[in-house]
Amino acid sequence: MCPAMSSAWSSSKASPSSPTARSRPHANPATFDLTDGSGPHQGYVVHHFDDGSTSIERYQGEARLSADGTRISVSGTFQCIGGTGRFAGLTGKGTYRGERLGALQTGDFVYVDTTGSCTVP
Repeated sequence: MCPAMSSAWSSSKASPSSPTARSRPHANPATFDLTDGSGPHQGYVVHHFDDGSTSIERYQGEARLSADGTRISVSGTFQCIGGTGRFAGLTGKGTYRGERLGALQTGDFVYVDTTGSCTVP
């Protein structure tokens, strides 16, 4: 197991009801089980919005060390599993792709772009 890492998530749309609203910058802990820099990862992310609403997603995927050993790419799937305020009852799913920054030994940030569809009742 490597040290816990944080993920900084980005998305092209924040909500079905307000496509231009953005979440505040945030980080979440993730568990990566890497062998020689590659392996599975999983975790949860909670997005906090300016109006006090939150959205919650569960994610799982794979990390791959580049051939030259300088970068780790990540990809996987996520499920929207709930939220508060305007995101109460949030459901849906999607995919993500991104890259981890920094040395494996220190724990660091993973930046990802997401594609998917999550809706509220």
